Amino acid sequence: MRKIIVFAPIHPLMLMIMLFIMIVSVSAYTLIIFTYWRIFEEEIALIGLRSIEAVALAYVISLASIALSPVNIVIKEFREKYFEPTIEVTEYFGIPVPVPRLKLRETASLLTINVGGALIPILISFFIMFKLLQFGYVDLLLRTLAALLIVTVVTYLASRPIPGVGIVSPTFIPPFTATIISLLVTPRPLCAFPIAYVSGTLGTLIGADIFHLILDWDKIRAQIVSIGGAGTFDGIYLTGVLSTILLAILIL
Repeated sequence: MRKIIVFAPIHPLMLMIMLFIMIVSVSAYTLIIFTYWRIFEEEIALIGLRSIEAVALAYVISLASIALSPVNIVIKEFREKYFEPTIEVTEYFGIPVPVPRLKLRETASLLTINVGGALIPILISFFIMFKLLQFGYVDLLLRTLAALLIVTVVTYLASRPIPGVGIVSPTFIPPFTATIISLLVTPRPLCAFPIAYVSGTLGTLIGADIFHLILDWDKIRAQIVSIGGAGTFDGIYLTGVLSTILLAILIL
């Protein structure tokens, strides 16, 4: 069994649109940070970074997520055997007689995790939460977890398991939900940025993918099910880039 499977999670045209959105969003993010660097310096220091490092990290994360979006790592292979009723025609004394039979069939499904749409956001989100804990910002971490819980519930209710396809989540619900919730729970406006990223990306992964995989696996029956891949990649990716620019517009 292959351990790595490569296929595009979304249509190439949509991928180009998302790349354009990424360039616009990260460029705006860069402009905002260097325009208001005195304000952002303190807030970015919450996760142990300087402004220039935060800008570089934003570009690396965005480009890596796009570049590695076709890469899926196989977690587990599922095989299921079942009997399929068929009809065989047999002749008796020259007369065709239908005879019911059962044929043993076997199906295989692969559970994978998408590198660009799941692994990278998970690593970045845990890095942010670790830094908040490391520097003693327990209150901000608890607010982030509260926002994560809300986004998880919303994306779970908004997403649907599609038989033969996988799990499909509306593209713009996660970023807008994460943006609004982060503004509601943040102690200071600029602290909304890490809250939005963590709650938006992890909330989409948990609510749209993991919960549906646990509760609705029998309904999915797709040959390849990708966590953070097809059906949810665009929602997860756009949460990371759009929440930044939406928050910047609303705050500044």
